[in-house]
Amino acid sequence: MEAMNPLLQDIMKYAEQHLVPTPAEYTTVEVSIRIETNVMYAYIDELYSNLMMAVQLKGGELKLEKETFTKYINTLVRERVRYVRGERIDFGPTSRLVIPSYLSCVLSNIGRARHLDFGIELVPKQEFSDDVCLPKDETGRISNQLRLLKGIGFEYAEGYTRDREGSFEFMAFTLMDGVMKTISKEPHPVYALLSSTLGVRGIETVLSPRINYGSESHLTSLVRMLAGLKV
Repeated sequence: MEAMNPLLQDIMKYAEQHLVPTPAEYTTVEVSIRIETNVMYAYIDELYSNLMMAVQLKGGELKLEKETFTKYINTLVRERVRYVRGERIDFGPTSRLVIPSYLSCVLSNIGRARHLDFGIELVPKQEFSDDVCLPKDETGRISNQLRLLKGIGFEYAEGYTRDREGSFEFMAFTLMDGVMKTISKEPHPVYALLSSTLGVRGIETVLSPRINYGSESHLTSLVRMLAGLKV
């Protein structure tokens, strides 16, 4: 390989010291956050079934309908999205709401996320109605009820993070035609799994997602394993 011109090398070093590439402006892109996805359905089904069976093995009965449990999960997602956007919320980060461990990981990645090279900022947007969520009083009651299940192996976090910043890797995934795609090969596969749970979409309006990280059906099967209780 031909050696680089010494003069050019000197100029390159000089330029690196005095010139820094920065975006001319930031384009704000709203990223859809949904709860009616196959992955979310599978997660709720598996977690609810595991809770019900674990309680029954202890000789008890889970006094919580699946529909109410589903609405509780939806409410947790809504509260995180609204908090990030600075909108009115019923429960803040310090509310100590019971959040199932896997869902807690998902929620911690939702937030405002900037990419310096691309000059874009991703902002989450709620793409579901409040009709599929719970009223404030009932949300608190269900949270207290779930807290009592810790003894059967139910793992959870209390409240969500105060940080409004999200993960760009998470926010930049998009569910297109049943496949999770993103703009590069850099993100860890875990972000594809987490993003698929909420059917994240939006990056495709400004950048072309060409990298395939797996089908929704495969991710659905994977998330069932993450809904297990601690033995």
